[in-house]
Amino acid sequence: LRLLKRLEPGLHTLRLEHPHFLTVFEEVIVVPNDTVKVTKTMVRAEGTLSITTSPVSGAEVFIDGRSIGKTPVECRIPAGLTAEVRIEHQEAEPVTTQAMVNKQEIRSIQQNLVLKPSLLTITSLPEGATVSINGNKAGITPVMKTPVPARKKLTIQLSKDDYKGHVFSLDGLAGGEDKTLSPITLKTS
Repeated sequence: LRLLKRLEPGLHTLRLEHPHFLTVFEEVIVVPNDTVKVTKTMVRAEGTLSITTSPVSGAEVFIDGRSIGKTPVECRIPAGLTAEVRIEHQEAEPVTTQAMVNKQEIRSIQQNLVLKPSLLTITSLPEGATVSINGNKAGITPVMKTPVPARKKLTIQLSKDDYKGHVFSLDGLAGGEDKTLSPITLKTS
């Protein structure tokens, strides 16, 4: 920027602003018939990323490959540069996204994680009972490693001719959990 014959002689305050760099103030004395050159190296500013996850918290967060902690977490990153954000949790599929902040900005990321399916094995004494999970037929015992939704309450029903029906609830399994229930003994009707 050239300001030829646009400034009166005397003391002036120069301010350099950029959305990604710290503001610079410089006092400049303009002398008649003289040229004043100002060259400044600006320092990159920072902003804040605030990261939360659902339906589970405690996910490990990596910014550009460096671990910054577990959700909920905040960290400062350079303004104006795209950062790679990777979120990992043992119960969920890993997620990678990108984020950028301006100087002094606080940017919130609420990341919904996709839980890994849980596996459930159900056996009965005697075998051959029909199993329904949340009203959907899952098979005939033994039902081996059937996928069930993670962190959801399950209503399990077993039925077999000449035996009393057996219904029970099971609290939600962790994402990716592989659970085998103790054999369920059916009573004759």
